[in-house]
Amino acid sequence: MNRLAPRVALFATLFALGAALGACGTTVNPNPDGSAPDGGRSDGGLSCRLNDGTQCPAGTSCPAGDGCNTCSCPAGGGNALCTLIACGQSCLSARDCSEGEFCEFTTNSCAPGTRGRCMRPSPCFRAETYCSCTGETYQGCSPSQPTVRVGACDGPIIPPGTCSPTIPCSPGNECVYPVNVCPGTGSCSPETDCAAIAPFCGCDGMTFQSCPGRPTRPARSAGPCGG
Repeated sequence: MNRLAPRVALFATLFALGAALGACGTTVNPNPDGSAPDGGRSDGGLSCRLNDGTQCPAGTSCPAGDGCNTCSCPAGGGNALCTLIACGQSCLSARDCSEGEFCEFTTNSCAPGTRGRCMRPSPCFRAETYCSCTGETYQGCSPSQPTVRVGACDGPIIPPGTCSPTIPCSPGNECVYPVNVCPGTGSCSPETDCAAIAPFCGCDGMTFQSCPGRPTRPARSAGPCGG
């Protein structure tokens, strides 16, 4: 009887199991050229280093850096486990996507021109609540519009470039308001020197002067108050 056969079989089984676990631990998003990267690497056992060089804290999930995949770092650090979703084309809404796809956005960007990715719906067992960049609370399995965060809105969201008497513009810009909107918010635009000025009736009932067509205070109407 060959006494080595059982040992050889045992070692072969353990080797195969170790290889399988190692492959699982190094499942990461592919490189841009489609080649298989090496897995996420541990940083002191407290985080996982992803392919783009960022660190994902242990016990959390982080963006993979390709705009659509997500990586999870085990509680003890080590190899990151990442999804392998093929990233779709960029989009502003579902109208930019193919039939059966929707436009998915991140949950932390309200920058002008924010774009999402065309994605195919995945199984959804519970709808999430989101706060959109327009201050609207909505629900869905994934963020389907530019979104501030996960969770309901606590109040109105001021879009980038929007200003008010309490939210000034950056230096070199001025807040220009629409007429006939009280109370109103304005839009930041470069400061303008004008050869003439025109009167406006402010939302506070006081007349003020500004460049024609560019009231720099909330304005009830063009022309002086009581005119």
